[in-house]
Amino acid sequence: MEGFNSAATAYNSQNALWLGKAAALAYEEITTVKQSLPGWDVTPITSPKTDTEGFIAGNDDLIVISFRGTEPGELKDWLVDLDMEMVHGPAGKVHEGFYDAVSSIWEELVAALRRIRQNGQTLWITGHSLGGAVAIIACARLLKEEVVTFINGVYTFGQPRSGDRNFAAWLDGAMKTRIIRLVNNNDIVPHLPLPPLYKHAGTFLYFDSDEKIQVGNGFWQCLKDRLESQVKSLYVDKFVPDEIEDHFMANYLEQLEKNVARQPKG
Repeated sequence: MEGFNSAATAYNSQNALWLGKAAALAYEEITTVKQSLPGWDVTPITSPKTDTEGFIAGNDDLIVISFRGTEPGELKDWLVDLDMEMVHGPAGKVHEGFYDAVSSIWEELVAALRRIRQNGQTLWITGHSLGGAVAIIACARLLKEEVVTFINGVYTFGQPRSGDRNFAAWLDGAMKTRIIRLVNNNDIVPHLPLPPLYKHAGTFLYFDSDEKIQVGNGFWQCLKDRLESQVKSLYVDKFVPDEIEDHFMANYLEQLEKNVARQPKG
C-alpha cells in the first residue's frame, strides 16, 4: 500500500483508493488477497452461518479489516440485506441482519486482531455495500467493548444505513470525521433501509454527475445530479440503470483513481 498515510485521521484521497482496493479484495479468494499483500499477516474472517466473509491484514505500520459486500448470486447475503428488523446493538438499535453478521465472526475477528496488533499499529476498517454496514457495526462494537480505544479510519463504499438515530449520534460523537462514507452519484443502496428509523453516521462524500467529489451534499444537489445523469443516460444504450451500475465496486474504484489524479497529495 505504497503512499498510504497510516497516521492520518482525516479524509485522504490516497488512503480512500487503497481502502477501496482492500474492499474489492474482500470479494476474492484468500489466496488472491495474500498474493496482493506480500509480506502482510493475512487472516480470513468467515462465517458459514451468515455467509459473512472478509479478512484482517497487518504489517508493521497498520492493520486493515475488510468485509465483503453482497454477491447477487448468494442468497444468504440477500437475506441479510432484507432482514430489516432492529435489535439492540453496541450503542443504539441496529439492523438485525448486519448485527448478526458481525456477531457470527466476532470472536474470530477479535482473536486475530489481538494476535496481529503487537506494536500499536494504526487500525483501518473498510467494506463495500453490505460489507460497509458490517464495517460500521464492527467499528462501534470494537470501541464500545473497549477491544481498541482508537480507530484511525473507517471508509465505506455504497454502504446502506445500519442503525437508528441513537446509534448514529454515538458514532458521530466518537469519530464522525474518521468515518468516511463515499457514495457514487446515483447509487441506490445508500438510501436503504429507509429513514426515519435508520440514519447514517460519519462524513458523507459524494461523487457527482461530473465525477467530482463533493462534501456533505444535501437533498437538492443529489437530486440535481440524479436528474442530470438520467438525462445523459437517454443518449446511451444502457442495459443496467444508473442506480445499480453506480453501486458496482469497479465503478467506485474508477472514481477513486480519478480523485487521486485530481488531488495527488490527498
